[in-house]
Amino acid sequence: MGSRAGVRGARQDLRRDACGHRADGRRCRHEIGAQYVLESRKDKGAVRVEAYIQVSRINHLTLVEVWENRQALEAHEAAAHTKKFREQIDPLLGSPYDERLHTIAE
Repeated sequence: MGSRAGVRGARQDLRRDACGHRADGRRCRHEIGAQYVLESRKDKGAVRVEAYIQVSRINHLTLVEVWENRQALEAHEAAAHTKKFREQIDPLLGSPYDERLHTIAE
């Protein structure tokens, strides 16, 4: 995982943009994303975990996650279901996995 520099506060908003352009993998990506969301919502410290499909490009999947703190995020990243998701989604992506970490502007 990349650096977490600049993150502060009680909650972190992690936006994962798994954008691909392979029409043959579209349905599978959505199913994999939906399963990941269901499992991730059970993780300790999960405030919000959602998957979005871009209206104008239905083969684009964006995951938005909010975690109580850095420890919850790191535990989630180490979880078996998170690793499984990454392994399953990687060959279906048309571009590199794009993870952007955000914090609330105060």
